[in-house]
Amino acid sequence: MKSQILLTFLFLVTFTLFSQENDELTAIPIVSYWSKGDVYSFLVKKSKKTWKEEDLSKADSSEYTATFTVIDSTETSYTIKWEFENEYSNLNMIPSKYQSNFKKFQKNEVIYTTDEVGVFQGIKNWKEISQQMKDFYSQLLEVLKTDESENLKTLKNMLDPIMKIYSSKEGIEQLVFKEIYYFHFPYGVEYSIAEPLEYEEEFPNLFGGDPLKGIAKIEVIEVDQENEIVTLLNTKNINEADTKRFLMEALKKMGFKDKEVEEELKKAKYIFTDENKFVFYYGPGVPAFVQGKRLIDMNLKGEIMKIEEIVQVELILE
Repeated sequence: MKSQILLTFLFLVTFTLFSQENDELTAIPIVSYWSKGDVYSFLVKKSKKTWKEEDLSKADSSEYTATFTVIDSTETSYTIKWEFENEYSNLNMIPSKYQSNFKKFQKNEVIYTTDEVGVFQGIKNWKEISQQMKDFYSQLLEVLKTDESENLKTLKNMLDPIMKIYSSKEGIEQLVFKEIYYFHFPYGVEYSIAEPLEYEEEFPNLFGGDPLKGIAKIEVIEVDQENEIVTLLNTKNINEADTKRFLMEALKKMGFKDKEVEEELKKAKYIFTDENKFVFYYGPGVPAFVQGKRLIDMNLKGEIMKIEEIVQVELILE
């Protein structure tokens, strides 16, 4: 998205928030007006629900409080520390007598950079984050082996895919800390109040292969000029042609022949949508509330499954 709609800071400042004729607000840039030493606190909530047929089969949720600190500011970039605590004591599979051994893993910090207008660039300490997770995983396995816990096999099955995600910079940035991605998504763009911004988007292909193309739109749905608050709504949907291509590829991988594929396509369904909401204080360039919501709804080979993921970031006002 950013490669298509990102405006540089110099381009942004050539615009004015007010029209020359009647001083009405016509567009709002989301730009980071931060300084070294700025500190904000946010409540982060994550949830993921999975349905099979019509029944809720799995529901996971978590929350934490994060401290956002600008630790460096230059003419071209910001360096941010995103600090929070993990409540590892909430893991029921850790015997209570060993829980004190995991206190060293409770404090976490993510050091990342943005450009001069707040566009996310990357996590600097991803290797340290990866190593911390490996150490936690290793120590947890040792504890459960010592305690002859019945949870050992279950734990390995649960954590092995997570460790794979933590092994790469991309996995940590795109999957572990989705909240930071959503936090910085609107930055670096001037949003017209009257005209929605439309662009092409790519979605991950759950069966591998080329990503799926779609149409996305971001629009201003509310402006509070007195308090300098703007609300943006971002929606994304896979286009019809790529949906059909995905379903055909998926059915062929399941062993269906060409004629069978045509018949199954009449019954198959694949819906992949994002609906993201951003409420920003556009004066300082700080989010008041961010919600990323992704829905996957599919029917393949008669198997119906729905997945809903929600990530929320809310500013904590003192």
